[in-house]
Amino acid sequence: MATVFDFVEGNEMPKAVDIANFMVYLMTDSYDDVTNMKLNKLLYYAQGHYLKKYGKPLFEEKILAWKHGPVIREVYEEYKRVEDKPINRYDTNRAKVMDSDIKAFILDIAGEYGKYTASALRNMTHKPKSPWAVTENNAEIKREIIKEYFDKNEKEIEPFMIEYTDDDFIGYRDNDGVLVLPEEWNDEAI
Repeated sequence: MATVFDFVEGNEMPKAVDIANFMVYLMTDSYDDVTNMKLNKLLYYAQGHYLKKYGKPLFEEKILAWKHGPVIREVYEEYKRVEDKPINRYDTNRAKVMDSDIKAFILDIAGEYGKYTASALRNMTHKPKSPWAVTENNAEIKREIIKEYFDKNEKEIEPFMIEYTDDDFIGYRDNDGVLVLPEEWNDEAI
């Protein structure tokens, strides 16, 4: 089974549809609500945070100000056939242009914003004076406006971390706090 970082490394700037595909890959098992609308909003937040953190775009495609919020036309077109239903298909080959730093960044975005519904993300993008709100309908939301807004209004995202408890492991803790696994898990017993 492929893991998040098993994708082939590359040096090119990824396309928005490749990043979208990777997000679907990351989120399919944990979320059953990754629709076209949600995916486009996640990409908007990814672009905004990437501009804030690195001062350059994550992807080249334009973000447009559509009625229900920011949209990348190429991503919308890629997934419009599923209408408003969850997207659950992905192609692991499409992430070839993404290096591990970008994959980790996308994982952080998915961890931070994936918990929100498409409607909640839409409402978040519709705040007064947001890049979407100050852009004419169907026009491009300029990267400079996105960067300026994220610099002033969005906090840095924390790296995605999974917190474990003792209940997540087989075994027990000894008096020194060391995890002791069952005898059959001992490599030396084999």
